[in-house]
Amino acid sequence: YSPILKESFYFMMAYYEGRNENCTRANECLMGTKTMLQAYERYAQESQQQKEKQSSQSYNTTMQRNIRTADKLQTTTPSSTTLLFEDKLTPELYPGFPRRPGVDNFYCNYIVHSPTENFVHFYSRIIGSKNC
Repeated sequence: YSPILKESFYFMMAYYEGRNENCTRANECLMGTKTMLQAYERYAQESQQQKEKQSSQSYNTTMQRNIRTADKLQTTTPSSTTLLFEDKLTPELYPGFPRRPGVDNFYCNYIVHSPTENFVHFYSRIIGSKNC
């Protein structure tokens, strides 16, 4: 579970429903990257507000909350973070990974991958969307 990814889906739905004022079809924003940035910024802001709120509470209350939170996080938080990249699927990049057949559009064969793990996670474009 990634709170940032979950929040980015909220912003994507707002985009498609016309409720995302910062990213609309009219201003031609890059919806995927913009909504991910919006989600990250909201998460960072809420995390900062939570830190400020915790620092204003008494030491004992904060310690008890941290212990309870740490117990929960031990089962849900990954021990590391992997940075993913988006790239055009060229013939040299992952030669064994299937290309989308019959798709002539330049943008359709973009992928999200982890170069350090040499692993493709998914295609980043949806066939039938504006850029595919």
